[in-house]
Amino acid sequence: MNAYAPIALFVYKRPNHTRKTLESLRRCPEAAESELFVFCDGPKAEDDGAAIQETRQVVREQSWCKEVTVIESDHNRGLAASVIGGVTEIVNRFGQVIVLEDDLRLSPAFLRFMNASLARYSDDPKVMHVSGYMHPIDVAWAKDALFLPIMSSWGWATWKRAWDRFDPDCAGVERLFLDHGLRRAFDIDDGYSQTTMLLRQLSGQIDSWAIRWYWSMFTHGGVSLFPKNSLVVNRGMDGTGTHCAAIDSVQEQRIDGGAIGRKETIDFPETTEWDPVIFEQVSAFFRRTYGHYWTGDLDIASLRTQLLGRPVAIFGSGSLGRQLYTLLKKVGVPVNCYVDNDRSKWKETLDGLPIQSPDAVGRETFFFIASSWKQEIAAQLTGAGYSEKKDFLCWN
Repeated sequence: MNAYAPIALFVYKRPNHTRKTLESLRRCPEAAESELFVFCDGPKAEDDGAAIQETRQVVREQSWCKEVTVIESDHNRGLAASVIGGVTEIVNRFGQVIVLEDDLRLSPAFLRFMNASLARYSDDPKVMHVSGYMHPIDVAWAKDALFLPIMSSWGWATWKRAWDRFDPDCAGVERLFLDHGLRRAFDIDDGYSQTTMLLRQLSGQIDSWAIRWYWSMFTHGGVSLFPKNSLVVNRGMDGTGTHCAAIDSVQEQRIDGGAIGRKETIDFPETTEWDPVIFEQVSAFFRRTYGHYWTGDLDIASLRTQLLGRPVAIFGSGSLGRQLYTLLKKVGVPVNCYVDNDRSKWKETLDGLPIQSPDAVGRETFFFIASSWKQEIAAQLTGAGYSEKKDFLCWN
């Protein structure tokens, strides 16, 4: 493989962010020897046209790398399809790829670290991902890089041998709901509910390549290499992006000023084992920063016995209801209908199931409450003669 991995940049309609990303890329000395592929997504709506064209003009206004190839889509593919398709194309041609999106700022040492890491671990099947980003935590670590059993999508790299394991359908995901220890590990020791993200993906509420790549890594026991100090900062979490809202603590992060770039050699870890103390620091950072935990564990084995022969209804036809339906379907618990207090929905269907009035279901029905109004619904069912645990459960 070439000493300088090809770079794939994915852009849409943020010309100012795109220019700053490209300017920071150009400041990496290795950019002068690198080939850049820019994947430009197409419009979702007619009024996207001007911003999309301005973004494409930025991409073409100068030679940001040694060679620049621009791939323009005439329709909107969405970020997930764009990344999956683009990464697959590049690794199939070159065996490796460095991946950027249009809202990142890179340290001048970014390309050096990524290329050196790709070369160092090219034949190690356990190493599936290289991250240029590191979470803003102070770690007691002597090396320039470290391993973690998680990934970051903010400036990353991989090899064809690893990407070939990417499973867009997330086979075997039901194991998360049957093994609480496995689910906890997937959720970064309950630091952040990746399980919720995966359920949202599987129920069609989001379209994310990253959660599916993380699941693919997780199921293969893969690890990611991270720099000790971040070489990337995300400046797109200012409310301008399609998928990211503003998060002040991330916006305020600074990148390494080039310490790795000034070193004659990068001091890599001697083994691919990850440090549990650093992992707990990362988990604590997620808990502190995002406060997004999984609270939806169910005792599936007991439920199967309890529900035997009873019709099952999900009370709530919003996003939580759809996530729960996906979970129950994955673990083999059949659902008969949705129930909702909104009478305007009673003649509709969702996921192929009817949405019914609470009064339209039989008395033998077991309810899973999946709604932000769970306390009020629980009181409603109790008032109608149903008993909690025996006849209904609240699911968070």
